[in-house]
Amino acid sequence: EPEKLTAEEIVELEMPKLIETMSLDPFEQAVVRTVLVTSVKKRMELQILQLEPKKMREEYEKTIKQQDAELEASLPPEKYKIYLEI
Repeated sequence: EPEKLTAEEIVELEMPKLIETMSLDPFEQAVVRTVLVTSVKKRMELQILQLEPKKMREEYEKTIKQQDAELEASLPPEKYKIYLEI
């Protein structure tokens, strides 16, 4: 069985595409990386908890909404729009 990636490793695999597509400066990169790592960790914790499907979906959606809200608050509107389109 392949080793499971950490939240940080998962985000690092996605960052080059995000940096290029969104033209992120170093500060924006740090913000996006931090928000995404937190969000991925929460989703990994949800998988470990193995909640019933309806509750799992609700918690997953809540995590994504929080991630999007944090990114929207931290990024310029045009870059947040690009993020939503990715």
